[in-house]
Amino acid sequence: MTNSKSYDIIKASQGDKTKNKIRVATYRKKGFDTMATTKKITKTDRFNTLLTFAEVQADPAMVDFINHEIELLAKKNSGERKPTAKQTEKLAHDADLRRAIVDEMEMGVQYSAGDLIKTLPTLSAEPDLSPAKVSYLMRDLLADGSVVKVIDKRHTFYRLSE
Repeated sequence: MTNSKSYDIIKASQGDKTKNKIRVATYRKKGFDTMATTKKITKTDRFNTLLTFAEVQADPAMVDFINHEIELLAKKNSGERKPTAKQTEKLAHDADLRRAIVDEMEMGVQYSAGDLIKTLPTLSAEPDLSPAKVSYLMRDLLADGSVVKVIDKRHTFYRLSE
C-alpha cells in the first residue's frame, strides 16, 4: 500500500502484535534516478518564451520591454562591474600598507606575520590587523619580487629581496 507521501508501508505480524515498518521512500529505491539533471528555468528563459507568443509579438511596446529586461539580466550576470567606492578605498588602503611594509622592513631581517604587526609602526597603528591580513598583503609583494618568503620548520618568514 502506498500513501500520499510515496512511502511503502509493510505490516509484519509477529504473533499477536502487528508492527508497521516504513521502508525507504520511493525516490530512494533502487533504479529510481535521484541525480536526474533538470534545467532550472531562469528569468531570461521565461522572457524568451514570452517572445514566442503571437499576442506578445503583436505589441511592439511589450517586445521592447522584454528585450530591455533581457539586456538588463545579461548586464547583471556579466560580472564586469566596476568596484564600489568602498572596494576602491580598500584597494588603495591595501596598496598604501604594502608600500609602507617595504619601506619599513630592514634589509636582511626575517619577519613573521606577527612580527611585522608588532615591529613596523604603520602596521602596529592599524586597528584590527591580523596575521592573516598581513599574509594577504605579503602575497602581492611576493608576486612583485620585492619580498622573499622563507619557510623554516613550519614557520613562514618574510624578508626583503636583495
